[in-house]
Amino acid sequence: MRGTWLRTRVLGALLTVLAAACTTTGIGHGPSDAVSPPPPDGASPTPTVSPTPSGSPGPESPLVVGAASVTLSGDVTMSIGLPSIESPAVWAPPPAPMDITWSGGAVQLLHLSGTSFVSLAPTSADKALSFTVQGPDGPIDFSSTAGECSVTITPALADNMGGVFSCTVLTDVEGAVTVDARGTFTASG
Repeated sequence: MRGTWLRTRVLGALLTVLAAACTTTGIGHGPSDAVSPPPPDGASPTPTVSPTPSGSPGPESPLVVGAASVTLSGDVTMSIGLPSIESPAVWAPPPAPMDITWSGGAVQLLHLSGTSFVSLAPTSADKALSFTVQGPDGPIDFSSTAGECSVTITPALADNMGGVFSCTVLTDVEGAVTVDARGTFTASG
């Protein structure tokens, strides 16, 4: 009888160990940490937050010389020349970061930023055009990110880029001055 009692105790202990193992890992399913439990009560999992872009818009380009022109008609009529680009310019053939400013001294400038492209495109959040001119009462800032202007870039090479732009019924950032604008730009290494 003692043998039966001992076998029963050993078999009972073995079944207890197996039952514990099966409830924590499942038979043939590996360790419990390999399977993610479902979210509680139908809640959706927390989304992963993408890293935010760094402060650097991109690598410096070899562009060191350039010129641009801006001609306005409407509430303000003028033509200006912008004989240089500010360093560092950011440019690479499309698609790549783009951040180039042509300067005419004082406050006058033309700025292209966003993602580089080739051919004709309307302005958008990632293809922005802005310029500042000296008006009769001080600087006037214009910005286009919603299709008010169209920009053509050609060529779009690593060390040579250029193009033209035109804007219809573009209002300054203060909402006081409305113009039609057109212009040209070039930059090279």
